[in-house]
Amino acid sequence: MQITVSGKNFDVSDSLRDHVVEKLNKKIGRFDTVVTANVTMSTDRHRHIVEITLFGKGFEMRAEEHESDEMYRSVNIVVEKLEKQLDKARSKNLALGRKDREESAEMEAIEPKQESLIKQVTTYAAQPLSVEEAIRELEEKEYSFYAFQNRESGRVNVVYVLDQGGYGLIDPKL
Repeated sequence: MQITVSGKNFDVSDSLRDHVVEKLNKKIGRFDTVVTANVTMSTDRHRHIVEITLFGKGFEMRAEEHESDEMYRSVNIVVEKLEKQLDKARSKNLALGRKDREESAEMEAIEPKQESLIKQVTTYAAQPLSVEEAIRELEEKEYSFYAFQNRESGRVNVVYVLDQGGYGLIDPKL
């Protein structure tokens, strides 16, 4: 999981940053669907405000705490809130029928509703792959490019065939 910690009008100390990373890895890291966590901290008079937004495979989840008088306590409270939300979402997902999960995992082509330059939209669940595995998929399916979730970085990447031979990799930093 990629974790970004920032402060609004507030310098985040190394020990506080380490505490946030440790808490998130310990409590949220067990959820393999979470890809990125953005943590924003600020102070308002005597209140310590922590906002954490999680981005994952097909979801965005957010929680905040603004009533605590200590930043470490605010971090702990927000991480606990997010852990509960993720547990609840996971149990809901497991309750879905097997047929629904299989259908959502397969590629599907959707026809756009209005007239536009885009004639077809293809959606699929991007699987966590290494770059080498993505290149094999690209070759097997004879595509000119292939989007996938990079297993090492957790980010969405695109491999593509270069005109002069070989492959290119697009690794956007969001």
